[in-house]
Amino acid sequence: MLISTQNSNLTRYFNLNNGDSTIVTTVPGVGYGDIITVCLINGCHDTTCIQEIVPQFTFQPEFSITYQNCNQVVSAYLILANTILANPVSYSFTDSATGATYQANATSVSGGAMEGGLPGHTYIFHITDGCGNTFTTKFIWPPDTVFTPSITLTITPYFHCLDSTSGIGISYTNFPDVPTLQLLTGPPQISSTAPGYVYSDNLVYNVNIIPTQGYFAIGNLGIGTYTYKVFDNCGNAIKDSFTITPAMVASDNYNVSYIKGCPGENKIIIHLSTPRDTAMDKTSTGTILAINLTTGDTAYQGYFSYSSEYNPNFRDTLAYLDAGKYVIMINYYNPYSGNFYFANQNQSCWIIYDTVNIPPYQRPAITTAAQFSCKDSTWVQFQADSSKGIFPLTYQIISGPQTFPAQSSNLFNIGHL
Repeated sequence: MLISTQNSNLTRYFNLNNGDSTIVTTVPGVGYGDIITVCLINGCHDTTCIQEIVPQFTFQPEFSITYQNCNQVVSAYLILANTILANPVSYSFTDSATGATYQANATSVSGGAMEGGLPGHTYIFHITDGCGNTFTTKFIWPPDTVFTPSITLTITPYFHCLDSTSGIGISYTNFPDVPTLQLLTGPPQISSTAPGYVYSDNLVYNVNIIPTQGYFAIGNLGIGTYTYKVFDNCGNAIKDSFTITPAMVASDNYNVSYIKGCPGENKIIIHLSTPRDTAMDKTSTGTILAINLTTGDTAYQGYFSYSSEYNPNFRDTLAYLDAGKYVIMINYYNPYSGNFYFANQNQSCWIIYDTVNIPPYQRPAITTAAQFSCKDSTWVQFQADSSKGIFPLTYQIISGPQTFPAQSSNLFNIGHL
């Protein structure tokens, strides 16, 4: 292996095995910005070469603002760009006006950090690598920045898990401490009268709600006007209000039915829906579980989603079911990290329970047979029992003076008697 740099040429000999090999060697005299050329030469003098550039020493101080005990803390960081430094690396800062020197908080190749600089002062940033090379740069400490806490509220009806409810999302910025949300006033109750979704409960206010990942997401809000505040432990507080209108809340519907089939081929039909609304999407998601109470087996488990704007109807067919009694559980998902508080049941998300009783299969049966004459012909009409067999039925006369093949009509012309 031949190694060439701007200052030297080296030759190293290695015995390489078949497959991948890693070669580690020391190349003396390599400095920042040097170009290293490595050539591999085999016994047949075949050569392949690659070049590698040792990055130049480049860096730039950057500043970040954090809060400690409600106080703003400005930190300066040295950002190393594509630079490989010889360890150990040390950093220090010197105030050019006072001559005071500060050791950096970090001593790694990732960069140093300084806190508590004086606004407007010029600082010299020193970097020393493990070989004794020292690099410097100057920067001016930035002035203190005053940030005003702010919030942004969004009505989010497009996800819900209780009928006749909506939700809110509140984002916040520039709070020196993690804020808290309190709903102060609003409607006293929340309720729904929709079939299958009936509930009613009192609401509780002035409960502390904490954010999740920098965001407040609160569901189970009924129609009405609410006041709220977002505050922190540093004395910052923002009060505001919002209104949930009838157009913003969910309006859910459901229906469960069954279709009789041959043995082992019965079906249960589940229909979930919401009125179409192209102006404001209200989306519901959740799971459906069907259990055969006769056997205790899970007959079906699936997922549902429907949207007032895009797909207001969800239909699912549970096929190939045996006769028996089934319980259907429709469980709505909670898309929010927090919910409003109820005085009594503290209902989180709505679960619909319904039962379907599929009767056993019964063979077709004839309840009546009528005979009448018309235009010198005699006719026979059979009336099937509508509770037995699987419709549509076919009819056939298999014995007697005359026989007839299977036909869809229940009326037979048997001629003259």
